Amino acid sequence: MEQEKDLLSTCCICGHKFLGYGHNASPIVKNGYCCDKCNSEKVIPKRMEAALKAGFGEKCVELD
Repeated sequence: MEQEKDLLSTCCICGHKFLGYGHNASPIVKNGYCCDKCNSEKVIPKRMEAALKAGFGEKCVELD
């Protein structure tokens, strides 16, 4: 949809403006949306950390 691309939003983590809906910022911010940069640098690593602490990934094999 053309309107989705034109939607100017504000990242709930860093405060920068971005186009579109963004990404779910949980677990950094409970109810909010973040930009691509915060998603890849803050949100995803935090989710991975939580998954590893919960025991997910114990049977994963590291690939070279």
